[in-house]
Amino acid sequence: MSLYFAHITQQADSLVQSAVPLGQLQEPPPVSFSFEATGWHVLAWVLLVLAIVVAALFYRNYKRNAYRRNALEELRKVGDGTHPFPHALVVLKSVAIQVFSREKVGALHGEEWCAFLEKTANGVSFLAFSNEIRALVYKDEVPSQEVQSAILSNAKMWVKSHAR
Repeated sequence: MSLYFAHITQQADSLVQSAVPLGQLQEPPPVSFSFEATGWHVLAWVLLVLAIVVAALFYRNYKRNAYRRNALEELRKVGDGTHPFPHALVVLKSVAIQVFSREKVGALHGEEWCAFLEKTANGVSFLAFSNEIRALVYKDEVPSQEVQSAILSNAKMWVKSHAR
């Protein structure tokens, strides 16, 4: 078998040597790069539509969270002393009514209200301050500065992280 392959290899070598010399190979001119191909147009349209969709989603999210930005600005004014401290509780109630409806939130007060706030956001603690909040609302007793700052920081955290 190996003799057969050796014979065929010798025949092939002799054919290659006896062939007419072809000279140097002729290469075609290089293909120029162009954006005129249909695929580039399709890709451009797909990217344009994708950019418009992403921008629309960001804009919708920005508009949907406008109430959060407004509430945080109001709470910042409470912290600065521009608004009185009880205004922080008004801001919390108005945001909760806007998000969860008046029927669900409007009648809540006292510990039920504090429990609702804790249930609808992670990492907030209003039940610990329910007595101070009740005294502020019903007796006009302003809590100490440290309790005010704790309630205010919890209110800001609730506005930022409450569920919808």
